[in-house]
Amino acid sequence: MQLFEKIDRASGILQKSIVFIGGTITILIIGAQVIFRYFLELSIGWYSDLVNIFYMWTLFIAFSYTQRLDRHVSFKALINKLGEGILKKRLEIFKVFCWVALSVFFIFYGGKQVLLDMSSHRVTSYYEFPYFLINAAIPVSGLFIFYTSVLRLFKICSKSAIALVEGKS
Repeated sequence: MQLFEKIDRASGILQKSIVFIGGTITILIIGAQVIFRYFLELSIGWYSDLVNIFYMWTLFIAFSYTQRLDRHVSFKALINKLGEGILKKRLEIFKVFCWVALSVFFIFYGGKQVLLDMSSHRVTSYYEFPYFLINAAIPVSGLFIFYTSVLRLFKICSKSAIALVEGKS
């Protein structure tokens, strides 16, 4: 189990780093464009290419990182109202299966979009950066969500098994 904890910790650090660096760069690029456009009356040509790249990766990885931290409001509010008991555990398991379904959707349709972009050789306007590298954020986010959901499901099931054994002793 120690290996999974190390992988989980590395995954969290990677997601947090991508979100922080991508968000910071996006803000800096947008700020530079505003300064150049309104104060210097110039436009940065590569502005939209880089903002698209960093925004997509920041958005989707932030989504998976939020799921990893269990900081989404809708499920949390409902689960907290239920209190302890079997219904709360069932809702926790249902929540994990919802995340798994969403991750499979991201992996399948995001992967499909990446393959479509690869076959059409679609590139950005200024740098001619391949779009499949931008849209790869979708299936990568899905993989992070899937991994976190499976780990969470194992934790829920192992806690239930331990409680069941202790209840019989």
